Amino acid sequence: MKYPAIILLTLIYFFLGICTASTNEWSLPIYIDAKIMHTLMIGMDSAATDGFDIDADRAAPPVPPVGFFAYIPCNDTRYSYIPALWFDIRAPGDSAVWMIKLANAEVPVIVEWNPDSLPPGYVSIAGKDMRKFKGKYNVSTNDTTLMIVYRKDLPIKNISNPMAITFSIDAPANVRIVISDRNGNVIDTIHAGRLHAGRHSIPWNSLQKPGVYLFRVEADGVEIDTGKLIMLGGK
Repeated sequence: MKYPAIILLTLIYFFLGICTASTNEWSLPIYIDAKIMHTLMIGMDSAATDGFDIDADRAAPPVPPVGFFAYIPCNDTRYSYIPALWFDIRAPGDSAVWMIKLANAEVPVIVEWNPDSLPPGYVSIAGKDMRKFKGKYNVSTNDTTLMIVYRKDLPIKNISNPMAITFSIDAPANVRIVISDRNGNVIDTIHAGRLHAGRHSIPWNSLQKPGVYLFRVEADGVEIDTGKLIMLGGK
């Protein structure tokens, strides 16, 4: 009876491994078309970290001054010379946010993916559930930032209705938005990348509890705007 027991335990561990991998490890190709096609990859893998991983991520070249270019901004202290990614694979976790920049878009941008490749859980694009689309999303005119949010569990109501942080800058600058709670603890940072002069509206797909939050907008490291976000609870 010893060998059947060993075989049974082996099968149990095998199936548990499959379930764990399918839940915690996944990849999703994102195809972005504006007459020029770009393929980005997001996902999670146990061999990756939240920084740049040579074996998991793929660096993108510098953003050209003209011509459409879709990329994921990269802020990594170890590889500070890599400003952008085409593949961004993270360490497995309960939630993650990917920000995709759409540079020099002169025509409507179309985003496509394979619905069968979506991981278990909740995945949204621009605050909308990706499972409600048939693998295709038309980006709103003049949008330069596209956010994809993954959450292992079902989200609270606010995630499907992202709040927008609106501000203006006088000249092109690298913009960062820091969000903190009422006690001053930083809970989220949005690296919006280099934005052109003018008015911008950046969505915040919050994974936080209902309450009052503060934001600070920085352009090239200088504070240019502050404000308050009030998140209501969902039923």
